[in-house]
Amino acid sequence: MVAEARFNQAKSERKVIESQAALKGAEEAVGLMQTQMQLLEENKEKAQQEAEQLREMMHKGKWVEGDSPTLERRPSMFGLGALGAMNLPRLFSSHLPFEEFLLFVAHLRSIKPASAQPPSLPSLLSLPFLSRLISEDS
Repeated sequence: MVAEARFNQAKSERKVIESQAALKGAEEAVGLMQTQMQLLEENKEKAQQEAEQLREMMHKGKWVEGDSPTLERRPSMFGLGALGAMNLPRLFSSHLPFEEFLLFVAHLRSIKPASAQPPSLPSLLSLPFLSRLISEDS
């Protein structure tokens, strides 16, 4: 009976030691996680400050924060979904060469699935964007 009591006491002491070691490990892990969280928060604050500085610099240009009626059709043109494009900053783009470029890209995307061969260059030269490139660069 005494031997059995000593055995149970040794077993209990071993469990206490193991529990204390596990607790110490858990406390170290929590401390490490807290340090990482502080670093992440500092990085987030720095990134927010940089973003705010960039926004201030862009306000000098043609930066638009909300939805633009002239750009409602463009997100799908670039393969972005309606939700993905809602959070993107928008720029006014009433620049004619840029509009012609977008039409050129849309044309290329529309003919890509239709044929395995790339379109011949003479068939593309009639497009306004390529015509502009040829006339302005030569």
